[in-house]
Amino acid sequence: MKKAWKHALTLAVIGALAYPTVVQATDVTSTATTAIRQEQSAAKNYSLDFNAKAYTKEEQTLNGQKVAYRAYKRMVCS
Repeated sequence: MKKAWKHALTLAVIGALAYPTVVQATDVTSTATTAIRQEQSAAKNYSLDFNAKAYTKEEQTLNGQKVAYRAYKRMVCS
């Protein structure tokens, strides 16, 4: 009777340790698949063409002198 009890307890412990590992592996695979799909979706939705006219004129002071420049912001979203 003691051997059967020890065997059952051993199997229960091994099963409890193994099950979360399988779930975590599935979650990692699912997360990786989702990330790949999001990258593919982003590649389909956004143009990588540079629009030289999509800028704003900005000015900053550096060492007491004003420096004017063109600021290109949110290039992927435009």
